[in-house]
Amino acid sequence: RRMVAIAPGLQDALRALANAQMATLRYSAALSTLQTMDTTRGWMTGLEELWKWELQAHHFVGDYAGGLEHWRRLRAAQPDDYRLCVWGIPDLVALGRETAVDSLIASCANLTGVGFPAKIPNRDYFDLALPHYLAHGNIAAARRAADRMRPALAKYAQAEKPKALDLALIDCMFGDWAGCYPKVVAATDSDLIDLRRLGVVAAHAGDTARVRSVLRFFEAHAATMHRGYPKLFHAMIAIAGGKHDNALWLLGQAMSEGVSPSGSEWFARQKLGDKPHTVDFDLYHAWEFLPLRGDPVFEAMFRGRK
Repeated sequence: RRMVAIAPGLQDALRALANAQMATLRYSAALSTLQTMDTTRGWMTGLEELWKWELQAHHFVGDYAGGLEHWRRLRAAQPDDYRLCVWGIPDLVALGRETAVDSLIASCANLTGVGFPAKIPNRDYFDLALPHYLAHGNIAAARRAADRMRPALAKYAQAEKPKALDLALIDCMFGDWAGCYPKVVAATDSDLIDLRRLGVVAAHAGDTARVRSVLRFFEAHAATMHRGYPKLFHAMIAIAGGKHDNALWLLGQAMSEGVSPSGSEWFARQKLGDKPHTVDFDLYHAWEFLPLRGDPVFEAMFRGRK
């Protein structure tokens, strides 16, 4: 705010303000800031993070129709941008427009460019549609999305562990812990995100020995992780183990250390040499948090601030 007060028309200052507002859950304020910016000149022309923040802000304040309208304007200007194409999915899911979601994923699958999953063109059923359907409680649509996704993953699962893991995780998302757990174990490598998911599934399956092993690994490697990640990962595992109060405390600690629900980089709480605070997913709609959906404390943690 100080930067904007000193130089009101400086686009760099407005971008920094919007970033801080997104990272601290001030979504309505971020919308106001983003909508005053001139993104038609200079290095911010077509900058992906700006349209992503505005779409997220609409979504987090529950303005799905407004987000969809903004997305349509962006797409009209950049019809060949794959990443922009798929960002219409969350609002369509939230509005219950399953047929439109299917049509959009098919349309996006005809595009190429940065981020396009060439082997599995309809991968956004897994990355976006499925977790959002589950988060919004539309289980029937989630199952249909999963059914559309499985054949493509199965085609590569035998030769590629990441595809095998994703295929197993679909069953986990629907609570088939006994069925998916051995498949997750077999497909997990030493990647931190994969180990986080392994810990979550192990907790749901009741394998306390493996849960302890995964948590020890996180503790041993905490210095190499983003600040807040060890507590965030521990929170997800605690949820799976039924320790909801502990999970909420850990999640609050992770957020106080700079983990942002929107995945926005947040530098203000960092120490020199820290990695930027980003997450590999949209926290609020993550399937690992499904047991806490509707919990007033959990919902308050993600609710927009003034």
